[in-house]
Amino acid sequence: MRFTLTALLLAGAARAEAPLGRMKSLDFESRFVLAAPHGDFDFNTVPIAWRVCPKIGWDCVAAEGYRRKEHPINVSRPTENFGVRSSDEEEHTPRAKQVYERYLAEIRSVNSDPAVFVELHGNSRAASAGALEIARFERALIRALPEAASRLSR
Repeated sequence: MRFTLTALLLAGAARAEAPLGRMKSLDFESRFVLAAPHGDFDFNTVPIAWRVCPKIGWDCVAAEGYRRKEHPINVSRPTENFGVRSSDEEEHTPRAKQVYERYLAEIRSVNSDPAVFVELHGNSRAASAGALEIARFERALIRALPEAASRLSR
């Protein structure tokens, strides 16, 4: 098992800024990846991932600190914004793109071609209070994600 921790620093115009967040991963050399892209924003998704992955032997990736009111970066896509009804209303920004690319790189660092990729999410909608949302991607879709995201940001 390999554990990595990466803090992403984004350069300011004349100075380096403090890290916006950090990526962590566990590599169990699995064919499967479980990710928590919104870490401390989606309540308890990182602790859940960190407890589940060793038990089921899946590789694990977590991002923490990126999705905050002062910098609402989505991590799992190259956009940022809060309180929008649709992803069409999210803003494509250079820092969001950089974080998204780092997220993809972290996933690839533990598994370059996962058979199954699962993301844990939560939200603040009353209808789903106390629920855990799970997004599952098959291999063909995983391979298409970087290209699809780059087309969206053009």
